[in-house]
Amino acid sequence: MAALNGDVVKKLTLKALGQKDESRVDELLQLQVDPQLALTVLNAIPFLVHYPYECVEQTLNRYVPLAIVNALYKKYPNMAKAVAKVPRRKTLTPAWDKDDPKRLTALVETPWLVRSKGIESHWPVVDLLDPVIVDREKADAFAKLQQVQLGDGGFPWFPGGRSDPYITLLVLAGLAEAQRYGVEAPPELVENALRYVMSEIPRHLKPEEGEVSLLLYASYVVTSFPAKLKALPSAMRAVKFAKAWLDFAGKHSDAMTQLGKAYAAQAYFRLGDKKKAEDYLDRAMDGLRVDPIAGAYWQPEKYSWLWYHDTLETHAFMLRTLQLMRPKDENLPGLVQWILFSRKGTEWKSTKASAAAVFALLEFMKAKGALDKGDSYEVRWGPSVEKVELAPDDWLEKPLRWTRLGGDIAKAGAPEVRKSGPGFAFASLTYVYTTEKPVEESEPGMLNVSRKFYRRYKEGDKYRLTPLALGDAVKVGEDIEVQLKVNTRSQFEYVQLKDPRGAGFEAETLTSGWKWDQLSRYEEPRDSLTNFFVSWLPHGEYVLKYRIKPTTPGKYKIGAAVLQSMYAPEFAAHSSGFELKVEE
Repeated sequence: MAALNGDVVKKLTLKALGQKDESRVDELLQLQVDPQLALTVLNAIPFLVHYPYECVEQTLNRYVPLAIVNALYKKYPNMAKAVAKVPRRKTLTPAWDKDDPKRLTALVETPWLVRSKGIESHWPVVDLLDPVIVDREKADAFAKLQQVQLGDGGFPWFPGGRSDPYITLLVLAGLAEAQRYGVEAPPELVENALRYVMSEIPRHLKPEEGEVSLLLYASYVVTSFPAKLKALPSAMRAVKFAKAWLDFAGKHSDAMTQLGKAYAAQAYFRLGDKKKAEDYLDRAMDGLRVDPIAGAYWQPEKYSWLWYHDTLETHAFMLRTLQLMRPKDENLPGLVQWILFSRKGTEWKSTKASAAAVFALLEFMKAKGALDKGDSYEVRWGPSVEKVELAPDDWLEKPLRWTRLGGDIAKAGAPEVRKSGPGFAFASLTYVYTTEKPVEESEPGMLNVSRKFYRRYKEGDKYRLTPLALGDAVKVGEDIEVQLKVNTRSQFEYVQLKDPRGAGFEAETLTSGWKWDQLSRYEEPRDSLTNFFVSWLPHGEYVLKYRIKPTTPGKYKIGAAVLQSMYAPEFAAHSSGFELKVEE
């Protein structure tokens, strides 16, 4: 796979294509290009849900995306018209491409057939791709927000409850975010909420991580309103409070997260303290890693399920912070690439987090001119040259694909993709074939899998393992342990690992079920193979183990274990093949 950013030329090659193998039968060679168009990105936001008893957070998370999407439609009338091209859906998330020929296992054979049709909701959903509905729902959500504000200026978790400082900050942050896109908020509502925040936040001046995160968040929120609202009496006082909160948090920097440091950077930047702002931004960027395909990222922090550890929102916020403070920073394209890659390898389910990511992406695309100027692609493959022109508001229901089949594969050669324009895209080359030879392990990629076989025997009170080499002999009835090492350079969802078993071997465990050691997965032993279905595959390295027994003498070839994303089938890898002799 290759990332295509701006004007670039990429030649895609695969090692297996250049190897001689008389027994190989070619089936499919496919080049796929995924342009990251504005409508494609916008369609990734999960639709909103009308819950019967909405809490304030749910109401806010309905209002802010609606308000910003509505503002985008007004600012870009062509986009408002173009969304009519997107197929209408009633599910929260888009359906997968069920007919992708690169998928080696039919979706009906996986646990994800229902999920692949899009996540359904028992409650009505709000179509974010209908400008009329968006405008109407925005007004309804904001009216509900106004109604639940209490006399002290705060907002409760649920209507009728007591004011809560975090929820109040969340509302203020949402209103400030919407105002960045030209959506006005009533000054009286903001004034009263800020007054409540200033009375409550000093109670959280404690050195614990959660409290420090709240202080940093509060400092960012109260300094984030545009000049028009900064003139409010409470807003002017809040700025002074923010300085004190930031100074306290600075004494407990060991409790700061990456996101917290970015909050501090933006808050100090708005307070005019450029030196501290730059210092915090440098610290926030510490530990950044760069992958040529996945982009720029940080390793997930501990307790990543907490509100101040959300990976997608952290990336989106870091992207916006860099755009604000360092608009020419060399890491900006890498952060954009990671967000786009995250959308490609996983299914975004949180409207709040995905909306933050999408709006950050659209801002970046606007700055680069990708919302005003289209891209062109030229594919040179063997004697053929094909060109595709895409406008900024075009819609592609499926990626661009060029396919070679059977006998045409050997003479096709390596394809070359020439991209022109400010936009971003991913290109991948997938090769499907069969062979009688033991294949070599696939080249390093975003997904990798290796496999080893061990003879397992008892020595005293303990079991020992000795590795088996290609062609080694084992006895009927011996215990053989299979170890599958999975490496990923990014997180993926809905991944299948299929490990074939030699004809003269039987699985020790014959029942299917869930296992949770190292990696949560559903194991399914079949007559000729074992399936591992992994709904969530985090970035890292994992070893899966299971045991088999030789049952019939003979010499057996064992096919390669294959690892593939069912959500995005172009991400796949395989182990090397293997041979074992079974003796009486």
